[in-house]
Amino acid sequence: MTKLFQEFKPADYDSWINQLKKDLKDKPLEALQSNPEKDLEIVAYHHPQKDQFQSAENSYANNFSRSNNNWNIRRIYTLGENKKILSDLNNGIDAIATSVDNQKEFSDITDGILFEHIKTDIRFTTKEAALNLQTAKHCSLNFDVISINNQNGKKHFDLNDFLQFYKKHTANKTIWISGSDYGQAGATTVQELAFSLAHLNEYVQKLHDEKIDLKEIAEKVILELSINENYFVNLAKFRAIRELTALLFSAYKNDTIFPTPVLYATTSNRFQAENDRNNNFLRQTTQAMSAILGGCDVITILPLTVKTTEEQELNERMAKNIPLVLREESYFDKVVDPAAGSMFIEDLTDQLVEKSWNLFKEIENKGGLISCIESNFIQNQIEENQNYLRSQIESKKQTFLGINKYPSSLEKWIDITASEKSSGADFKPLSPFKLEQQYQPKTMVS
Repeated sequence: MTKLFQEFKPADYDSWINQLKKDLKDKPLEALQSNPEKDLEIVAYHHPQKDQFQSAENSYANNFSRSNNNWNIRRIYTLGENKKILSDLNNGIDAIATSVDNQKEFSDITDGILFEHIKTDIRFTTKEAALNLQTAKHCSLNFDVISINNQNGKKHFDLNDFLQFYKKHTANKTIWISGSDYGQAGATTVQELAFSLAHLNEYVQKLHDEKIDLKEIAEKVILELSINENYFVNLAKFRAIRELTALLFSAYKNDTIFPTPVLYATTSNRFQAENDRNNNFLRQTTQAMSAILGGCDVITILPLTVKTTEEQELNERMAKNIPLVLREESYFDKVVDPAAGSMFIEDLTDQLVEKSWNLFKEIENKGGLISCIESNFIQNQIEENQNYLRSQIESKKQTFLGINKYPSSLEKWIDITASEKSSGADFKPLSPFKLEQQYQPKTMVS
């Protein structure tokens, strides 16, 4: 069989660059360079003579260890929604999440659910519930004490509380890393990956000190990341986190291949809007696409909460249907890691790995994530990016469709005011950051 490209003479790097400059005509080569985020620099041209990437056989990012790119569609439920759960399970949902405080609440909301067929995660906010609740072995349990402390700005729990919880539920996946908290608060992708890795390492170190087997620890990890507005960066993020977790575990024991964590992807409300809000469906679609192509295992689209019942039902239906359409009509589940081999994505993945790993090491040198949270080092870094995002929106260097560009003239502008941060905290709490709250048009649309 004749290979088509053998008939063409390969172009050396210098000749290729000269042709590129010629094709650009009056534009400089720098026109193909950009900063999708404050701490990322990318170029839209690559050549194998200059750019070297890991081969598909050796890269953790490419080694998905599965035969398809299927994912679960997850929705979060509150108490009293058992009938809603059962209805949704018949209409495409195959992963559910809820928060309970006692056995009765758990029994009521999960009545009729076949846990062996439905991916279920249960979140606890109290130590009593975390230790005493009896659940099926198929349930994943979320008692992320670091996350609870971060959100409240107070040290309600410590790692000994988590250790008790871990030892109480040895049959379940119990190491839940709420990395999405950092993204929802306004972190860059590099920051979110580094903070999530340091977050995971707090638990790994505690369990390792207790002589618990590293492979057992790795098998119990669930890592939840946010999906922001940067399509290709999101795609690379879910590839990079595999390599980063592998690097973390190899630092403890470098002669063992550890299982990759279960990856949960949750859309960020940072770029959702109440004004001209039908654009949210477009944003949710591209966010879901990027996480799926990056290889997430479970996806959650957070529907915008609105006041009218009819519109709320639409938002919730679309949150379910978007990933269904991507699976059933767009066939995104048929190819594993479709971005593998793209020099642009490989370069972005490598850059995320390198920069996130360096920031992770900086955090460890400062005493680890918990120390950096209590000293506000993490929060201050996130606030720097919040200010950057705010300036990008205000200057219109970044488009927020329907908000800072092309607002609807048919709708009255809804003035969204950011809520005041809670006082009396021991350290700055991690609070959701919404860009719409940061932008006020000079002329209100009437």
